[in-house]
Amino acid sequence: MQYYRIIVAALLAFSLLAAPAMAEKITVKSDEISAALEMRKNMGGYIRLSGILTDILRNLKTGYANNPAAADTAVAQEAEDLLNEAGLAVSQDDYEESFAILKKATDLILGAIDRYNSRI
Repeated sequence: MQYYRIIVAALLAFSLLAAPAMAEKITVKSDEISAALEMRKNMGGYIRLSGILTDILRNLKTGYANNPAAADTAVAQEAEDLLNEAGLAVSQDDYEESFAILKKATDLILGAIDRYNSRI
């Protein structure tokens, strides 16, 4: 039984020490984002772009959780707030404003990914 505890402790220590080394860079398809930004400014375009940004932001938050030394949670929160603000603009049928906000969120998220990738 004692050996079991030692093995578990050793595996846990290894996983904690090796986690930063196992961190992966976050990749995005910039052509997909560019195409979504150029879509018609309507509900379909909003759903497409906000969905892409939400997926990317989720990947960024996962990267932050896996590599706390590279985390910039304030930027992630600001990006999430922008996505919510864009949703509010859409609910008021203001698609131009929504896409302007989504453009800000895109720039913020892509900048955060560049900084994250440079830290790991």
